[in-house]
Amino acid sequence: MDFIKSEEIVIPPNRQRREFDPRKITDLADSIQVVGLMHAVVVQNDGRTLVAGERRIKAMKQLHFLGKFFKYHGAPVFQGEIPVVKLGELSPAEVYEAELAENTIREDLSWQEKAEAVAKLQELRQMQRGAPVTPKEIALEVNGKNDGGGLDDKVRQQLLVAKHLNNPEVAKSKTLKDALTVLKTRERQDNLAIVGASLPPEVLAQKHRLIIGDFNSADLPSGRYTVTITDPPYGIEMQDAGGVAMGAVAGHTYNDSATEWPDLMKCLALKLWGVGAENSHHYVFCDFEKFVELRSIFSAMGFRVFRTPFVMCRTSSVRAPWKEEGPWKSTEYILYAIKGTKPTQKWGPDFIVCRGDENLGHGAQKPVSVYVDLLERSAKPGEEVIDLCAGTGTIFPAAHQLKLIATGVELSPQNAAICAERLKSLPTT
Repeated sequence: MDFIKSEEIVIPPNRQRREFDPRKITDLADSIQVVGLMHAVVVQNDGRTLVAGERRIKAMKQLHFLGKFFKYHGAPVFQGEIPVVKLGELSPAEVYEAELAENTIREDLSWQEKAEAVAKLQELRQMQRGAPVTPKEIALEVNGKNDGGGLDDKVRQQLLVAKHLNNPEVAKSKTLKDALTVLKTRERQDNLAIVGASLPPEVLAQKHRLIIGDFNSADLPSGRYTVTITDPPYGIEMQDAGGVAMGAVAGHTYNDSATEWPDLMKCLALKLWGVGAENSHHYVFCDFEKFVELRSIFSAMGFRVFRTPFVMCRTSSVRAPWKEEGPWKSTEYILYAIKGTKPTQKWGPDFIVCRGDENLGHGAQKPVSVYVDLLERSAKPGEEVIDLCAGTGTIFPAAHQLKLIATGVELSPQNAAICAERLKSLPTT
């Protein structure tokens, strides 16, 4: 290890183009003054050309400029001097340490690279110590200080996420915050799957019923339901979208195959015709480009279908298909069909404005207010309604609010667990 004048250090031109946050340099300088310099600057074997430590150089120059002194390994560093160590003098482990020390503070790294570097730094320190090293200690080394709050929390988050970077959904997240949301969502889905798998085939709560299974094979009474509202797959391959966007808590985990969609809709139309009362209203959510085909399927089954779709518009969107190029995906579409003849109970426009509810773990969750709006148009208190693709169980609080009797059918154990939670939370009437 040597000491050289700060002006003698050669910083390669490609490094000089990088920008540094002055506040972070000042924070590091304060830390060096208080606890001393932890790592000497690493230079090439010529003793002058920088390999790692540009941020530390700037902090030490600031201390020299202000006339402040600091120590390295307990010894004072004289005014204008910088402790350096040649690359050739370091063991392989020390070279690795120098690279990690640099990577944990570099500002041009992705959040994934930074999280990995922080995790490797903790691993190295634990190997050197032969004992656990806390996130708080790593935060002190990475940031030059720990505050018991934001800085410590960020290091904890980086250490957590680094363990899951082999998960493609985590690794492709845009930010560390998004990656944490993915992990929390996955944990909740796994817990829901366990709960859902333990549920009986039917869950009853007050007047309502949840049936767990495929709607096509569900044992349902014929001609019973005055209104049906169904939110089936759209056939637009949304299971490939995955992840989270614009605040959604979960992606689309169900099968949304475009090739299987026509046959699924024919089965759905047949089932709705069978369970619908002689005079009944039917609402089916769909994709805009699939509406004409869906209208043809329902017309062929015998339904009288409204020529154009109802439009649902969220004032708080959950998806941005083109990401930063915009726009938000705010609209969804609903096919409206009638079996027999049935007047509406309440007039309303074919354009429904709503806000999204708190997402419970389903990428296509529909707002309760929309179900209330549709049910109010078509059902009287005491009548029975059904949702053959219940999802998170939106139909239950909506029907309960209007004093209707609801049945929901849901295939996914995770979603069924959410439905069961909602049923249990309904106020007693």
